[in-house]
Amino acid sequence: MQIENFEKELNLILPDEIKQFYKFSNGFESAEDIFRIIDFEEITSSFAEF
Repeated sequence: MQIENFEKELNLILPDEIKQFYKFSNGFESAEDIFRIIDFEEITSSFAEF
């Protein structure tokens, strides 16, 4: 449900691969900050700023 709400709020459709990732984990961050995928809430709030 969160994926569908996200798509509606930003008026976009995520690729199936991205949807599968976010069903498994809403974002990802390594301890070293080398690799990071932000969660839906951070994307939405950052998008609203622009």
